[in-house]
Amino acid sequence: MERVTQLVTRLQHICTSLGETAMSDGNLLWNKLSTIVVIGGQSSGKSSVLEAVVGRDFLPRGTGIVTRRPLVLQLVKIDKDEEWGEFPHAPDKKFYNFDEVRDEISEETDRHLKKYSNRVVSGDPIYLTVYSPNVPNLSLVDMPGLTKVPIDGQPASIVQELEDMARQYIKGENAIILAVTPANADLATSDALRMAREVDPSGERTIGVLTKVDIMDRGTDCRDVLLGKSLKLRHGWVAVVNRGQADINNKVTMQMTRQREDDFFNSVSAYADLPNRGTNFLTEKLSTHLVNEIMRNLPSISQYIDTKRLIEDGLSLLRDPAFQAIEQVHQILKQIVAMAVNHPDCRDLLRFFNLKAEILANSSTTLERLRKDADMMVRTLVDMEASYLSASFFREIVAAESYAYDPSRPKPAFVTLTGELLFERRYDTLPPNDAHLQRIADHVSAYLQIVRSQLLATVPKAIVHCMILPSKESLLSEFQEEVAGKEEPQLRRLINESEEIAGQREGIKKRLVLLQRAAKEISAFM
Repeated sequence: MERVTQLVTRLQHICTSLGETAMSDGNLLWNKLSTIVVIGGQSSGKSSVLEAVVGRDFLPRGTGIVTRRPLVLQLVKIDKDEEWGEFPHAPDKKFYNFDEVRDEISEETDRHLKKYSNRVVSGDPIYLTVYSPNVPNLSLVDMPGLTKVPIDGQPASIVQELEDMARQYIKGENAIILAVTPANADLATSDALRMAREVDPSGERTIGVLTKVDIMDRGTDCRDVLLGKSLKLRHGWVAVVNRGQADINNKVTMQMTRQREDDFFNSVSAYADLPNRGTNFLTEKLSTHLVNEIMRNLPSISQYIDTKRLIEDGLSLLRDPAFQAIEQVHQILKQIVAMAVNHPDCRDLLRFFNLKAEILANSSTTLERLRKDADMMVRTLVDMEASYLSASFFREIVAAESYAYDPSRPKPAFVTLTGELLFERRYDTLPPNDAHLQRIADHVSAYLQIVRSQLLATVPKAIVHCMILPSKESLLSEFQEEVAGKEEPQLRRLINESEEIAGQREGIKKRLVLLQRAAKEISAFM
């Protein structure tokens, strides 16, 4: 279970490192991962539920929006008799004091939001791993609490921003929605249930959590909800009793809170015979459900990753410059044709505007065909690189890594897209996960640099072969062949002069006749 949940968290971290979160658009790896997403209104008891699962106070508390970024929380059960938290953004530190964990969440949120002006919340997650002998192997995402009305100091848009953020994280078909709702409020007005119904109307992906069961109005209970007789969810409901603010102020321990919770449910006849109550039941249910979902989806995740190789995506970046080169040459050839027909040596074409227009139109059609030929050729060159990866290159890299830092041996001349020598980076200075990701990125970058160098040589050749030489050798001959096949009326149309030139010629012709007559008259007189 530990390995399975850690796998998903690592994949989520990889997504975030590469700029992909649930807030991104498109067919995302993030949405392929089975994830428990915790949503609920502000003051719904969501933070208390999470802290009860962890068994520690570690979440920021206060009024208004306290959680301002999604928190990806990974719980790892260990055999050691100690507990600590780790943040990927602070890789060199273990947080044994959970008050410091709370402070670090707030400070990292502030550091992140300072990058953006007028931002109160952000959809970019914070990652926290908690190691403890007292936690289940579990991974979940804690979302900022939903609200209906902005309070003082909050922008009017905050209500919609929070809803949009939550919706993005729970709309994926593999998101498991943990909808936290206070039992002492009208369930029909629950923000968490409303949003869950929007993206999961059948309740297939939703687990309901009822908080504040112990402070419901006297004479009322939530037994019918827990039995599934109302607001039925496929994966059911769980009732919990968490610490109140007075308990928190009085430093009531989690162990004492768990005991009080058990005592409450055992003492109330409406709940005593029900299995789906208590934090222990909730944690076990979440762990089992998450692992089952992950195992069920692993084949599709693997297939998705196989069809989406970093190298293929990297090669797609090389397509646009190649196609831009084709387009630029295409425009230059069109300009050359226009300059040619307007050159002084071709001034006679000014008399035959239909012929000139036909030459330009035919040239444009031919150049467009040649552009498409070049486009297809270049596309084939890039697709060939994507279809077959030179595995020997990566074997050579792996072999060279073993002696890359040996001063007695020459360094291999692998260069990344940014021009850095591949083995100049010291991975041992990075955290293990980051070092692994950086090494993969550098290897792919070096491979793409080799492909880029090859395309720099082959793309110009393809353009010359498919566009420049054919236009030089056959542009005029194709026009001549087309003209030769025209009927006489069409040919006459081509050599029709403009009315202005025809009028000038008629005027000159009449003047010539006039002058010839005048010359005859003068000759006769002499």
